[in-house]
Amino acid sequence: MPSIDDVPNEVLLEIVKNDSISQAMYRSYLLVNKRFHGLLKFELLPNIPIRIGSTEISSFLKFVTTSGMAPHIRYLWINAGPKKATHVARVIYACTNLIGLACSKIALFALCAPPEEDQEFAHTALTELTLFGSFQCWATLETPRPPHPHAEALCAQITHLRLQDAISRDFAAALFPALTHFASSLYLGGIGDVGSVALLAPLPCLEQIVYSTYHWSDAPGALDEKTIDWLEKDPRIRLLFLGTDACEFDLWCGRAWNESCIWTKDTGERSIL
Repeated sequence: MPSIDDVPNEVLLEIVKNDSISQAMYRSYLLVNKRFHGLLKFELLPNIPIRIGSTEISSFLKFVTTSGMAPHIRYLWINAGPKKATHVARVIYACTNLIGLACSKIALFALCAPPEEDQEFAHTALTELTLFGSFQCWATLETPRPPHPHAEALCAQITHLRLQDAISRDFAAALFPALTHFASSLYLGGIGDVGSVALLAPLPCLEQIVYSTYHWSDAPGALDEKTIDWLEKDPRIRLLFLGTDACEFDLWCGRAWNESCIWTKDTGERSIL
């Protein structure tokens, strides 16, 4: 009877790569046998969204700096807290071919301030940024001189920016000339409710604005007056209701898997509370 060992490498790769591979699935594949490990170790990494927290950061740093796998990582979600800031920075420095990065503003500052002042900017493929805790961080990046010499080069190539907070008043639109997609949280009654559209006005290439909120009615229904007013502010605006029907991390993974993501998910017709 034929077994998996009889399947040619090319066919096996095609089968596996057609699936949406999670971090856990990737580890399982590598443990099947030596053939799977050797064949899939590098081939699968570019389409695997990797999530690292405080408990894994030390071992992951050792892994990426000794295994030769760092250049193959394309999507990294890393949030390990201020005490592990140095570890986080070293992981990001090592992964020079990132396309999508989700990190804190402390990690962003580190990426824009390499250990050596004359170090060239290496993350030239990084175009998608998700930022945790973005309040009052933009003024720090506005000047290209040290201590953040790479801020201008990095921000200039970002096309997709997701802020997990509401947009703050110091948002520097001039840093993002190539931005086509912007998303932030919608906090009713705050800057996100009244001023964010104006803050985005200087962006020349912006095609889509997504506001995510947990303030929605229990069931889909006719749009209320407040929701209609929001959507009429700008035709590029979409309201995305997070919660039971949408997980932030899953939507972020969707970009790596070419599946539903924050930019494509059906918003439905729920009303803002």
